[in-house]
Formats: sequence, C-alpha cells, structure tokens
Amino acid sequence: MQLAAIESFTPLRTEPSDFDAFWTASRDAIAEVEPGPVLARQKPPGEGLVYDRLTFTSLGNVRVSGYLLRHDVAEARPLIVHSHGYNS
Repeated sequence: MQLAAIESFTPLRTEPSDFDAFWTASRDAIAEVEPGPVLARQKPPGEGLVYDRLTFTSLGNVRVSGYLLRHDVAEARPLIVHSHGYNS
C-alpha cells in the first residue's frame, strides 16, 4: 500500500446499534467500583531500570494486574503499552 493510500485510509464504522448505550452503562458500572490500586516496587531486571507491579479491581470484582518497566531517568522516554489478549 502506498503512503498516500495509508494516510487517507478510513476504516469502516461497524459498531452495533447499542454501542453508545453499552459504553454509557459500562462507564456507570465502573464508576461504582472501588479500584483499590496497589503499586509494589519489584527487583528490576537490569541496571538503570525501575520495575513496579500494579493491581486494581475492575468490573465483576476482578483483580487486574500489570507492570511498569521504565528507565530510571527524569527525561522523557518512549512508551510501549502491551496488553495481552485482544490480539495485541
């Protein structure tokens, strides 16, 4: 695909008819959840890195966990978000 075609590409909108109602209900439901976040410092996998584990409560009282791995510097650095599942 040529660059011009990529830059002008617009995906088809295929959301269901109840899309807005679904997300409104989801936002309302999550607003009622006490997330109880916990951030716990871990041993970093290498020099100059900071490693934290994060857990919080989500819909259905499910505990969600993730991690933050970053350089131990004050300057801005690139960020990569990896969400397993959802075909990412």
